[in-house]
Amino acid sequence: MALTAGSIAFVGFNMETPDGFAFVAVDSIAAGEVLQFRSDAWNGTGFVGSGDINFQWTAGAGGVAAGTVVEIIGVNNLATMTASTGSLTNNNIGTTPQFAFSGNTDVIYAYTGTAATPTTFVAAVANAPFNAGNGLLTGTGLTAGTDAVAIINTGTPTAISPAAFVAVALSQGISR
Repeated sequence: MALTAGSIAFVGFNMETPDGFAFVAVDSIAAGEVLQFRSDAWNGTGFVGSGDINFQWTAGAGGVAAGTVVEIIGVNNLATMTASTGSLTNNNIGTTPQFAFSGNTDVIYAYTGTAATPTTFVAAVANAPFNAGNGLLTGTGLTAGTDAVAIINTGTPTAISPAAFVAVALSQGISR
């Protein structure tokens, strides 16, 4: 089954070293299926700039069953980042040697297609509002509060635990 909006949901977002995030497969993901992850701002028709690295995750030989959580850790050092399942490839389309998250201006987009050209946006998570400066949902087919979640951090940047993330998601009515 091809991945569509809502096929995954972000369930963790760590803004402190080692930066990382986690997602749960809402739908089963077939072996060899590729997801691109990018945090450059989306302006409604394309990504703006190339300062953040884009990388791809590929589901392993057995695929990923619905309900499985995939953790991607250490994205602030693309040479040593790891995934709890599947494999990672650094697409290195940017000039920054890392995918470091700030405390209040990041949106992570998950999509299918090539590194530079999305075909289907699957999910997004942000630690800031979706807007022109951070990244929009316009043109992605994603809906805030359904398959795109903004966790607004008003204090010191910290890790958002999966339990806290799910609590926020549930409070926003996110389900599938």
